[in-house]
Amino acid sequence: MSMMEFEDIQKIKPSVRVDIKKALEIYTEILKTGIINKPVVVDEKSRVVLDGHELFQALDLLSPKRIPVLKVDLSQIKVELLDPNLGLVRGHNKSRIGKS
Repeated sequence: MSMMEFEDIQKIKPSVRVDIKKALEIYTEILKTGIINKPVVVDEKSRVVLDGHELFQALDLLSPKRIPVLKVDLSQIKVELLDPNLGLVRGHNKSRIGKS
């Protein structure tokens, strides 16, 4: 089960280049409101950012020691190819498959 927690920002690894304009918009909004609306989603083993790349960059600019993260166990995610021609995929959490 994934849970939101606070993690040392130095342990988190960015995985892609970000749109700096978007990151600065998020940075400005956090400075203005003092609110972080969602956690950065990271792989629980590698601590690589999976979602929230611009948020991570904005938080990094603020130089906090710890940031809110949602750790995801990628070994529990199953991806199925829905249409090989279109590259459509559907993801499933393996721990929920077959459970009502």
